[in-house]
Amino acid sequence: MPVPYINAGDGKNEHPTQALLDAMTILEKRKKLQGERILYVGDVEHSRVARSGRMLFEMAGAEVAMVSPQSLKPKSQDWAQKKQAFHQNERSARLGNGMYWFTSTKRTSFTN
Repeated sequence: MPVPYINAGDGKNEHPTQALLDAMTILEKRKKLQGERILYVGDVEHSRVARSGRMLFEMAGAEVAMVSPQSLKPKSQDWAQKKQAFHQNERSARLGNGMYWFTSTKRTSFTN
């Protein structure tokens, strides 16, 4: 018998349930996702939340961009293949009345 389930994430790659919660928050406040401008700020390369959110928001027609220091600029293929704009500071993003999502930076993301 088929049983429906929601993928809560897979370690270092995705966090789809958080993306759904973030989408619900936007829908509650803005009433739509299509056409919204969303800016991820921080360690975007290592962020499961940013990766999953970007996929969901783009599917819904939102524009997604990122701001991070050069050292945390995304290098992975899932970001490189997309049309996200990379900015080194918030002013260059010109987000206007868009939304900001701040990512956490974890020491475990870095190797010495």
